[in-house]
Amino acid sequence: MCNLSQAIEERGIEKGIEKGKELGELDALKRVAVIMYKNGEDIEYISKSTQVPERQIELWLKEKEEDSEE
Repeated sequence: MCNLSQAIEERGIEKGIEKGKELGELDALKRVAVIMYKNGEDIEYISKSTQVPERQIELWLKEKEEDSEE
């Protein structure tokens, strides 16, 4: 493989790893937010604690609710 192809491939792998880390962090925040809500915390407090917008937390809770119904 030529150097250019190898460099492009390595950069693609790096981007994939970065994206995977971001998704993992987001998934962890989602799980924490859902647990906090189940433990009686309100959405405003969860938002401040996780630094995730309230609207996003509402969407996660709705998604979790829909998953539970299936």
